[in-house]
Amino acid sequence: MDANGRHKRPLLRTPDVESDPSWSPDGTRIAYSARRGNERHVFVIQVTTRTVTQVTHSALYDYEPDWSPDGSRLVFSRYDSDEDRSQLFLSNADGSQERQVVVDDGDDVGPRWSPDGRFVAFVGGPDDEGYIELVEVATYAHTRLTHGGEEYSAAWTADGRILYANDAGEDETSG
Repeated sequence: MDANGRHKRPLLRTPDVESDPSWSPDGTRIAYSARRGNERHVFVIQVTTRTVTQVTHSALYDYEPDWSPDGSRLVFSRYDSDEDRSQLFLSNADGSQERQVVVDDGDDVGPRWSPDGRFVAFVGGPDDEGYIELVEVATYAHTRLTHGGEEYSAAWTADGRILYANDAGEDETSG
């Protein structure tokens, strides 16, 4: 739709629930998650042709895709109901070379690529807590950036700082 709310036009017409849309950096594709039966997968749609490609194929719940700045890769969360937690995965945009990004006991959600493509910020920690964490994509080394335990919704600024919210109602920026 246009910015004024007019000219609404669905890209897809399916009985399934699509969510978590993420535009590719060049604006030609949208990654999103969609429920198919008891599973949720990540898909990519070419905007001009409306060609849909399924990117993930696990029997679990894949959601929250985010594009790398060069558009070649996706990072996403995968929920495992047996373990009752989500973990981060990275793959090429076509779904090849899928790999778990962080291996820990926490619940890792909300992945967001840094503007330079070197890092992914995310919210990690137990269900009742949330910390802003960072993983270096080249080495998979990760670091906890905050220690308050009530942080969520990490987002990058254009100059490489991380903005996040916390339950105390205060927005903070990490340099």
